[in-house]
Amino acid sequence: MLPTVSASTIRQGHLSQTGGYTLLESLVVLGMLGTLASIVVPSWLGFLDTQRLNDARSEVYQAIRLTQTQAMQDKAEWQFSIRQLDDRPEWAMHPRSLSPVQVSTWQPMNSAVDLDLDETTLAKSKGVYYVRFDHDGTVTYRLGRVTFTSPSGGRTKRCVIVSTLLGAMRQGEEHSNPDRSKRYCY
Repeated sequence: MLPTVSASTIRQGHLSQTGGYTLLESLVVLGMLGTLASIVVPSWLGFLDTQRLNDARSEVYQAIRLTQTQAMQDKAEWQFSIRQLDDRPEWAMHPRSLSPVQVSTWQPMNSAVDLDLDETTLAKSKGVYYVRFDHDGTVTYRLGRVTFTSPSGGRTKRCVIVSTLLGAMRQGEEHSNPDRSKRYCY
């Protein structure tokens, strides 16, 4: 049988509830959450940086391929150009007859990636890196690579490598040891 409680007993405060958390328990939980966050947040930020670099690499790879295809379709020489403008890289594909300065269709990339100017080895003129394809889709000027890094630092790098005169390309990433040309992204 359940005990009966009168309204006057409740008003006088004779009935007590034991619920809630003490200050010490709350501080312990906050300390554990802080420790967990200090472990998880850097990993999450590193993951986001890697994803952004992967996206940039894929975008440039597809753009270089499209430039090569356009050269074959038009039976003319085309150029893929990329530059670091202020806080973000930009790329353009255009007929070789146009100078990069004359191109008005530069495609801005994510501002969370930068060109790695030390490891980008395409031909360079007036701050613009480029690769040219002839009417057969073969490279007419400059094999090399476009390398991306995170503006926040970090060691993660992603690159697109134009590796043969026939226009073969591949996507690469950073390694702990350099290749024969002393580059870490291959």
